[in-house]
Amino acid sequence: MSTFETQHLLDLIHGCWTTQALCAAVELGVVDALATMPLEAAATAQRLGTDRDATARLLQALVSLGICERSHHPRFGLTDMGRLLASDHPQSLRGWTTLVGRQLWAPWQGLADSVRTGLGHHARAGVDRFDALGADASDAATFHLAMSGLTAMVAASVAEVASDWLAGPGRIVDVGASHGGLLAALLARHRERSGIAFDLAHARDLAERTLRQAGLEGRARFVTGSFFDSVPPGHVLLLKSVLHDWDDDRCATLLGNCAAALAPGGVLLLVERLIGQPLVR
Repeated sequence: MSTFETQHLLDLIHGCWTTQALCAAVELGVVDALATMPLEAAATAQRLGTDRDATARLLQALVSLGICERSHHPRFGLTDMGRLLASDHPQSLRGWTTLVGRQLWAPWQGLADSVRTGLGHHARAGVDRFDALGADASDAATFHLAMSGLTAMVAASVAEVASDWLAGPGRIVDVGASHGGLLAALLARHRERSGIAFDLAHARDLAERTLRQAGLEGRARFVTGSFFDSVPPGHVLLLKSVLHDWDDDRCATLLGNCAAALAPGGVLLLVERLIGQPLVR
């Protein structure tokens, strides 16, 4: 085995370090503190109320990951990639970083048990992971913020690729809409369309805010429900990053409900990441 392959394997093994370094940088406010100007480690720690030496070590780790750079020694600033973690970046991955570093951390520790039993982390505990979000407003907010960040990266591309299918009047139903960002992007491009953001109740507040900020109150609304029970009728049904969460039987139920809700001559649009392909091109 080559030295490159050995190092690459070690990088994979040490992925937990990377995840938690990025999560800490976001959670502690390091990224946002550096978003306006480069700072020394001591000044960063003073601003954030963190330990000076530990903060310096975290900043050095972020330099090694390409998130920070020492452009004005001994000050640390953000790289262009690092700015993607800032709160005010239009395609910020801050929410996704927090979700992976906090909510998804424990479930992934149980992967071996899931493979042994065929049950996911929440299923082994006897709960549905999406229903569980309804019991914790903070977790729900983090989840939908994470979905918002990922959607912002692909919304324009989806709108472009789906343009021919979306031409003309009719209703778009975003099934499992989360924050409603993709629906808002599609309706902004196709003004003759109306829309429904369909999801569980914990998505309502953020989705309604998204639609309101996009000026879509008269053309789009949020509808609460489970897509395993039924789906609101529409001329275009959209499923983005939904099917990969469920087993074949549940996917069959969901797709059957979509078929029943689809208007004659309607279109079902599926947006999923293909195995082996990058999320963004």
